[in-house]
Amino acid sequence: MIRKKLAKVYKVLLKHKLLLTATVFLIVGFILGVFLLGVQWIGHDVSQECLNAQEQYQGTCVNSLSTLILDPRQKLRHRTQAVWALGQLGDSKAVPALEKLATRPECQTGTNCHYELQKALKLASGSLNLTAPFWRLSIAN
Repeated sequence: MIRKKLAKVYKVLLKHKLLLTATVFLIVGFILGVFLLGVQWIGHDVSQECLNAQEQYQGTCVNSLSTLILDPRQKLRHRTQAVWALGQLGDSKAVPALEKLATRPECQTGTNCHYELQKALKLASGSLNLTAPFWRLSIAN
């Protein structure tokens, strides 16, 4: 009984093989396209954060962002965006600044800053970031 049903399904699949193949290719292409668009978007945003930090502070991208996140004159929103960018860069040189920020009251548990800080610490300490290899080399240090 089951064997007959499977044989019927197999015949239908063979009959519509081209249609199924085209559908699978379209779906995979769409998913890949969305992924690549997201990767480019992240890379662009990290690059912008680096440029903004380097306009205000001298040094490499990581050094400038590390200085920015510890500057109390900066708005917390800008500092949180810089924390996010440091996490995306995944450079271990950012860990001391991130750890120092973790002791400050503005980035305590329950805040968006704390959430981004925890993610950034993981990524800067060597956790896997699937999107970074696609854009990380294009960011000027």
